[in-house]
Amino acid sequence: MTLAQGASGSLCCLLLLLVPAATTAQDPPQSETDDGSEAAAADSRQAGRPVFVEELSVTARAREAGGGAVTVIDRAAIEASNARTVAELLGQAAGVQVLSFGARGGRSTARIRGGNANFTLVMLDGIPLNNPTDLEGGTFNLASLPLSHVERIEVIRGPQSYFFGSSAMAGAVNVVSRRGESVKPRVQAELEAGHASLLRSAAAISAAAGRGDYFFGVVWEEEKERIAEESFEQLNVQGNFSVPLGESTLRLTGRYTDWQADDYQEASGGPVFGTGELRRSDHRQGSLGLRWRNGGGGRWRHGFSGSADRQQAEIASPGVAPLVPPSVEDTTYTRLRLGWLTAVESRAGLRVRMGADVEREEGENDSVLLLPPFLGGALSGDYHLERTTPAAFVETAAERGGLVVEAGLRADLPEHSGPEWSPRIGLGYRFADSGVLLRGSWSQAFKLPSFFALASPPELGGNPDLLPEKSTGVDLGVALESRSGAVSAALTLFHNRYRNLIDFDFDLFLHVNRSTVEADGVELSARWKPAGAVAIGADLYWQDLEDPGSDRPLLNQPEWIAAARLEWTPERSLRVWLEGRSTGGSPDVQIPVPERGAVDAYAVFNLAATWRWSPRWQLRARLDNLTDEDYEHFVGFPEPGRSLRVGVWYGSR
Repeated sequence: MTLAQGASGSLCCLLLLLVPAATTAQDPPQSETDDGSEAAAADSRQAGRPVFVEELSVTARAREAGGGAVTVIDRAAIEASNARTVAELLGQAAGVQVLSFGARGGRSTARIRGGNANFTLVMLDGIPLNNPTDLEGGTFNLASLPLSHVERIEVIRGPQSYFFGSSAMAGAVNVVSRRGESVKPRVQAELEAGHASLLRSAAAISAAAGRGDYFFGVVWEEEKERIAEESFEQLNVQGNFSVPLGESTLRLTGRYTDWQADDYQEASGGPVFGTGELRRSDHRQGSLGLRWRNGGGGRWRHGFSGSADRQQAEIASPGVAPLVPPSVEDTTYTRLRLGWLTAVESRAGLRVRMGADVEREEGENDSVLLLPPFLGGALSGDYHLERTTPAAFVETAAERGGLVVEAGLRADLPEHSGPEWSPRIGLGYRFADSGVLLRGSWSQAFKLPSFFALASPPELGGNPDLLPEKSTGVDLGVALESRSGAVSAALTLFHNRYRNLIDFDFDLFLHVNRSTVEADGVELSARWKPAGAVAIGADLYWQDLEDPGSDRPLLNQPEWIAAARLEWTPERSLRVWLEGRSTGGSPDVQIPVPERGAVDAYAVFNLAATWRWSPRWQLRARLDNLTDEDYEHFVGFPEPGRSLRVGVWYGSR
């Protein structure tokens, strides 16, 4: 059974702890904003294109036209949807599956192109957020990242280690913070209430002056009993500012979040089939990023980046009878990263980027499994692990006519392991004056073993000899756009091969490398703006996954996902957004529910509206699950029914 087959990555380890007793995710080297990406998004809005725009550039180092499949969800889409978190909106991107356990306090993660959730690298302003101490092998809870302070979300599909290093085995999600735009300081405030005792408030102040700018915002929210007895409360503080230093620019970004939750443990059967006991957790995360870019003239440019991320969690879990015992744990994970980039462009149009970075990770876990006395009593799961990974890379891009050719190679030297090489080749050809783009790419990626699988005590299956997981991806695509920009479409065919996957061997009671998963699929996107007041978008994703070494189905991997959006602006003061998504059924396993082995297909619709009754004031509302669909992502974990929230927004001018 591969990690992709497990009900979650954590289950492969924790569920098996009593079996013997019963029988006895990077900060890119340079992460300054790519001005071309921002300009492209602005041009899209001015041209009146639908709010989800396919782009071939992304924040961090600039990406060329041969860069592969990228979706940008811009600020216009965020505001139109009235969504609260990245998790609520990310599922609209082609090739992305967002899974949650119903309750807001439960973990929400993203899977890309058949990969596990821990194969998706999640970043905020280029700072990696994945935590390799978690039991799923290194994921990030997307529901903990509010949208109030987000400018755009960039989704990059396919192996991305040549660009980001470890963890981006299936793709990456980069969330870009808002920045100051107006010379006069601008103040924004929101107040929202709704079902499940929801209370939410947000405030922000921002401004721009010359080449400098700043943004600072706070979000606080709480809700309870949206699903059974669960509850959630969070404080999120986020900001950034830039300072011009002559011809150079220095930018500092930061985020701190503190959230507490009572939710239902994975694999427990949830509130429907479980015991009803709640897992209690307290999470804190702080991150800082520093970026310097030489903005002077000439063909040579240089950049420096540094980032620090620290995550802490205190969790008390009730256990899942009869296999998983109750437990308490206190984990701390720290990641430090420094990087340097040098770029040069020749007069002939050849662009070369080269650089180096080093990452330092430290994870510490203090935990106890509360086994009954007749099974040996309390079992310690403590570990402490440090690792350093230096890396160097070189990339080239050349353009002639409508043809762009890219080639890149990155070498990582992880501590206690051999070198990891991440090559990539990309091609793009745009037919002159036709609006047609052909593109293709081939790349390889790797992911270092999680701290949990690598450093846990032998009694819990820890294996210090685990090898990195690997992936190889190929995609071919065609995109077209009408001259007016009213119609656009994109079709991508892909093949991913995930190998050397970390699995849990029942007989050895040990994490081992042994599994392989093949993923083939199609991504289809279309956008249409038939009139000035209407914009329509749709995406269809189909995949075929198999594990050549096993005849068991891959869990929580639907064969197809479809999504559609309609934005209607009948007048300048009113905007209406309707979205729908439908997902095929998929196999699932929950310990207390042996008679059910799958979740059903479903379709859910959300409606949002914004009314601007004055230049400074707006009334915003969102009705989730419009048809009150009874559905779930995991057996026994119902997703929320129909729920309404209404809020007031203020913005100074």
